[in-house]
Amino acid sequence: MASALTGCYKSSISVEIDSDILNTLLPGVSLTLLLSAGCAVGPNYKRPSVDVPGMCRGRTPKDVVQPAPESLGDLERWEVFHDKQLQDLIHTGLQQNYDVRVAATRILEAQAHVGITRTNQLPLRCPLPLSRI
Repeated sequence: MASALTGCYKSSISVEIDSDILNTLLPGVSLTLLLSAGCAVGPNYKRPSVDVPGMCRGRTPKDVVQPAPESLGDLERWEVFHDKQLQDLIHTGLQQNYDVRVAATRILEAQAHVGITRTNQLPLRCPLPLSRI
């Protein structure tokens, strides 16, 4: 009885690999393994000591001018220009600038279009009352 059972299990399973798949996968796998092996650095790696010069392009750190803590670009316009008439002209120009108004209106219009478009993602209301379902 035991010999009859072992005879059933002696059948071998053969797997056929398509040569086209093997030919396309083998170069990619071997290239990946080759490149990943090139990135490995041994455990005994020591960074080489480099003699860094004290000055760069003939300038010492003392020669380099440090930027001012507050530059002109960081200041608000009313802190830079103290002329009342100029401030009034700037204020009037900002209020009556139609290009800025058109741009702001287009931004609001685009936001409204986004809101309308996103309503398509919401579920629809049930047309029948829940008591009838």
